[in-house]
Amino acid sequence: MIRNYLFETNALKVSDHTQPFWYASNTFGPFFINTHYLFGSETQAKDFLKYIDDNASQKEKAPILFRDKVSQQYQNNGIFKDVIDQLVESIEDTVNVSQIDYISGGERRDWFFSYMVAVLLDKPHITVFKDLYSNVLVGERVEETPDLSGKRVIHVCDLVTLASSYLKSWIPALKKHSGKLLETFTVVDRCQGGKEILQEEGIQLISLVNIDENLFTAAKEQSIINQEQFDMVLSFMKDLEKFMNEYIRENPDFLSKSLQKGGKDQERAEAFQENFYKR
Repeated sequence: MIRNYLFETNALKVSDHTQPFWYASNTFGPFFINTHYLFGSETQAKDFLKYIDDNASQKEKAPILFRDKVSQQYQNNGIFKDVIDQLVESIEDTVNVSQIDYISGGERRDWFFSYMVAVLLDKPHITVFKDLYSNVLVGERVEETPDLSGKRVIHVCDLVTLASSYLKSWIPALKKHSGKLLETFTVVDRCQGGKEILQEEGIQLISLVNIDENLFTAAKEQSIINQEQFDMVLSFMKDLEKFMNEYIRENPDFLSKSLQKGGKDQERAEAFQENFYKR
C-alpha cells in the first residue's frame, strides 16, 4: 500500500514536538512530504534529481535520458513499480485510454512518474520545463510541441498542495499550444485546497493518497507515529495559523533558534514573523 511506502521510504516524515519543519511557503508544520522518494529510496531519488539537474538544459536530449532512467528503475525497484502501476490503473479506471493523446509532466519531480506512465500507456510524453518551453517525446524522437487543440492531455504529477505550479507553469505552457487539461493525476494530494483550485480551472484532480486524518490515524495504529505526533498533526490540519501561533507561544525557542540559524530557516522565520505571527 502506498501509505506504507510513504513512511518506508521517508517520503513522509513526521517531526517530534520540538522541531517542526519550515516550508517554502514561510509556514511550518509537523510533517514534510518528498513524494519523489517513492522512486525507491531517498538516496535513489536524490541521485535521479541530480541527474535531472545535470541534463535538463539539454532539452532536445533530456526526455530520452529521463525516460530511460525511470524505465530502468521501474524494472529494478518493486516500490516504484507498484506506485507506477497504481497510477496507471487509476488513469485506466477514470479515462478511456484510447481517447488520451498525450501524457504531460512538469519540471522536475513530476518526471519521476509521468515518463513511465506514458511508456506503459504507449502515449507521447509532453515534457514541460519551468520556463514554459515544452517538447514531445514520441518513441525515440523528440519533437516540437504541436497544436494541441482538441487533444486530450493527462498531466501526471508527484504532489498537489495549492496547485501553484499548475497556475504558474503547467496550464500556461499547454495553453501556448492551445492545450487544455481536463484531468490530472497525482500520487499525493496534501488536501490543502489544490483540488478545489484546479476544479475552478475546469480540471479534475485524482490522487492515489490523500494526506488526511485517516492516513495519520492508520500510522498511529501501526505505531509509526506516537500520540503526541498525532495530536500535533491534527491541530495543524484543523487550523494552520492557529497551530503556528499557539506553537510559537508555547515554544518560543523554536522561532528564536530559527532566526539565529541562518540560511533558509532564518529567511522563512523572518517572513513568518512578518506575514503570519500574531503576538
